[in-house]
Amino acid sequence: MSKSWIRQGYTKVARILGKRDPKSRNFPVLEGHPAAQQHAEVAVEAHESIKERAEELIKEFKIYRGNPDHPNNLTYLQSYFVDLSNCGPMVFDALQKIKEEEHSTLSDRRSCREGICGSCSMNIDGTNTVACLRPIDADTSKATYITPLPHMFVIKDLVADLTHFYNQYRMIEPWLKTTKAVEDGREYRQSPADK
Repeated sequence: MSKSWIRQGYTKVARILGKRDPKSRNFPVLEGHPAAQQHAEVAVEAHESIKERAEELIKEFKIYRGNPDHPNNLTYLQSYFVDLSNCGPMVFDALQKIKEEEHSTLSDRRSCREGICGSCSMNIDGTNTVACLRPIDADTSKATYITPLPHMFVIKDLVADLTHFYNQYRMIEPWLKTTKAVEDGREYRQSPADK
């Protein structure tokens, strides 16, 4: 394809768009679809007003704080305020934002961010769940309460002691067992035909 053809194509598109009224010039694909055109205009207007509504997007998080290394200090709930317009959609994102920007000593456990490992398990608003899969409640009029899992000992802040869990996990031996000896003393090889 030659450069002149491309240049002619751009010129033709610019000429066609120049003849249209400003509204259809902004949404040329939606021409002939009045409902879609209206929804697109509403979305653009809403996007432009985000900065005006930024004050409404401040959410309070009340997070359990406690350190058993200092037994004289009692455990307490500390309030943090997060701007949801600059934060991801999950509670995990809010915890990361608090740790990075407000209070670097806040302790929590995390690993995969995919809801697979369960490292970020905690109690959020009275429900035991993983923070990476729990969306932030959009209601900014009430605080979100975050505490460690209620049935475990606490190491610090939101970090629960998993020693008992891992001991129980080891007892059930959740791995594949075989009666055949390992070849080469290394690992079990799998051929493409076995897959």
